Amino acid sequence: MKLGIIGSGMIVKDFLSFAHELSEIKLEAITARNIENLKELQSKYNIKEIYNDIDLCLQNKEIDTIYVAVPNHLHYTVAKKALEAGKNVICEKPFTLKYDEAVELFEIAEDKGLILIEAITNQYQKNYLDIKDNIDNIGEIRLVECNFSQLSSRYEAFKNGVIAPVFDKSKGGGVLGDLNIYNIHFVVGLFGKPNKVHYSPNIVNDVDTSGILLLEYDNFKVVCIAAKDTFNNSYVNIQGDQGIIKVIGPTNEVPNYSIQTKDNLINENKNSIDEQDWRYIFISYYKVMFNKMNRSQYRLKAPNWLGRPDEMLLIPNKNSRARNFDIHLLALKEKLKEFKIDSYYESEPGIGTLDRVLHVKNIYEVRFYKNCYYFKKYEDEKYSVLKEFPASYLKMAEYLSNKLQ
Repeated sequence: MKLGIIGSGMIVKDFLSFAHELSEIKLEAITARNIENLKELQSKYNIKEIYNDIDLCLQNKEIDTIYVAVPNHLHYTVAKKALEAGKNVICEKPFTLKYDEAVELFEIAEDKGLILIEAITNQYQKNYLDIKDNIDNIGEIRLVECNFSQLSSRYEAFKNGVIAPVFDKSKGGGVLGDLNIYNIHFVVGLFGKPNKVHYSPNIVNDVDTSGILLLEYDNFKVVCIAAKDTFNNSYVNIQGDQGIIKVIGPTNEVPNYSIQTKDNLINENKNSIDEQDWRYIFISYYKVMFNKMNRSQYRLKAPNWLGRPDEMLLIPNKNSRARNFDIHLLALKEKLKEFKIDSYYESEPGIGTLDRVLHVKNIYEVRFYKNCYYFKKYEDEKYSVLKEFPASYLKMAEYLSNKLQ
C-alpha cells in the first residue's frame, strides 16, 4: 500500500507512531495546512512528500490509497475527491454525516473498482472474532448492553463556550458519532441491522454530550450508552438464556472477554494480559475456584474498589458461604504449585474468616483477612502481614518461596 495521508491531528500521529511496523505500508505523502508541523512529521517518520494542497497530493501517481483523517464534516468532500482521483480510501469515523453521502461514495467506489472502508477496527480484532464464534454458546440472546463513557478533557472548556470540533454540531461533533459509533459497530457486526432505532440524547449547547441508543431486534433489545460529559468503566454485557458474555473495557478495543454458561463454565482470553498479572493467573485457575463453589455462590465483577477496573474477579454473593478469602488463598495455593511447594487448604462450609487457612509445607500457615495476607510459622504466636494493596498472591508466593529455599 502506497499511502497518502490527509490530516495531521492526534489520530494521525498515533498511526504514524507504529506505521513503521507495517512493512506493507509505504508512506508516500502527507497533507495539511501547517507546513512546519508537516516538516517535523516528515523528518520523524520518513514520509517522502509533504503538501498543503489536497489536489496536489491527489495528483501524486505513486499514491494508491488515501487515509482521510480530517474533521468529521470534511470526510465526504475529501473522500469524494480522492475516489474521483482514482485512489482507494480509508476514511476515519464517522464515515459521513449523512446517509446519502455515504451511498454516493460507495457508488463512486464501485463504479471505479476502488476500495472504500471506514477506519474502525473492532470487528476485525481477535477477541471480537472469538466472541462472534462463541456467541451461540450462551443460547438465545435476550439483552445486550454496551457502555463507552469517557469524560472529555475539553468538556469544561466546552461548557464555558470554547467549542472544539468534537463538540461542534456544525462540524459533525457529538458523542453519537464519536464514541457510540464503536458500540454500534460492535452490535451490528454481531447481529446485523436492527428493526427499530431510537436515540435519547442529553443536549448541552445544542450538541449531544451523552446519550442512550436503543436498538430493537426480533427477540431481544440492545442498549448502547455513550458519554463525553461523565465517566464510567466501559463494558459490554451480552445476556443469553444459557449464559453471558462480558467485556471489561471499551468497544473500540475489546481488550478482553469472558463467557459464562449455566454449567459454570468460563472461557476467557488471556491475549492482552501480562502473564504475571493477577487476572491472567486467576483465569488459569478458574476451575479450582469453581470446585469450591456452586453457581449461586459467585458472580463476576470488575473490582473497581481495588483500583483495578480492567480486571474481572470471581466475587462471592453477599449471603454466600463461599468467601472472598477462598479465592485469594486458592490462587496462592495454585501459584505455590508452580514453585513446587506443597500446600493444602482448610476450608469447610460455615467456618469463619480467620478459620480458613492455607498450610504451606507444614511450616507456614497463611490466612486472608481485610484484603491482606497474614502468615506465620507454626511455632510463632503472632502473624506477620504482607502489606501490599491490592493484595498480591504473587508477592506472597515469592516471599514464601524465598523463605523455604
